[in-house]
Amino acid sequence: MLLEHSAALLGMPVAEIDKRRSLHDLGLDSLMAARLRQLLHRSGVEVTAGRLLGPESLAESRAGASRSATPRRPTRPGTAAFRSDGKT
Repeated sequence: MLLEHSAALLGMPVAEIDKRRSLHDLGLDSLMAARLRQLLHRSGVEVTAGRLLGPESLAESRAGASRSATPRRPTRPGTAAFRSDGKT
């Protein structure tokens, strides 16, 4: 997910991304990092924009994001996570 979303935001094909470089070195700016964080959050991956802009390589960021990924309950726009019994 991180690689694919990053490539889309950077306007690059996935195959051209050097996973040994940081996202910042690849051209990710703070606005892109905020958008990437939102996209990842929707996929159940929690990572800060600061970490995305940090010095670690994309490969290291992917490993860290995979470790921190937790399944999320589905949400309706504008509401908290809801339970199957309809209570929030």
